[in-house]
Amino acid sequence: MTKLLLLLISLLFSTRISSQVVSFHPVKVSANQLENFLDIKTNHIKKNAQKAVESRDLLG
Repeated sequence: MTKLLLLLISLLFSTRISSQVVSFHPVKVSANQLENFLDIKTNHIKKNAQKAVESRDLLG
């Protein structure tokens, strides 16, 4: 019983440490604006990732 309890507690902590939130937002983009959209989206993600690295919320 003790081993089972320890296993459950360790599983809870390990999943809480490594869990991440992922969300998807579908966007309708016309074919002639696709490159522009991808550039804007990529730059936005890069800026957010850099801010997270600087504030030590994201390591790497």
